[in-house]
Amino acid sequence: GASTVARPVVARVSIDENGSYCVSKGGEQGVPVSEDMLDSYITGLVAQDTSTYIALHADQNIPYKQVVKVLDIANQHKLKLVIATKSPEN
Repeated sequence: GASTVARPVVARVSIDENGSYCVSKGGEQGVPVSEDMLDSYITGLVAQDTSTYIALHADQNIPYKQVVKVLDIANQHKLKLVIATKSPEN
């Protein structure tokens, strides 16, 4: 069945313990993205589909400024962003 339910597309931005950024869209394989390319890469993904929102997965040991960088990009372009913690500490 060709249902036309608009499911929100998720662009996942993950930051590993080395501070490396990786971006994937939908169920696709993640692509390593350098810090200076992050802004244009994310905006490029979102431009294709404005319902896209960003799920941010950040390792808890990385400097907070790296998380803030992604938040800033989201704010600048008025993107929807969800922070998904990697390993929830109870």
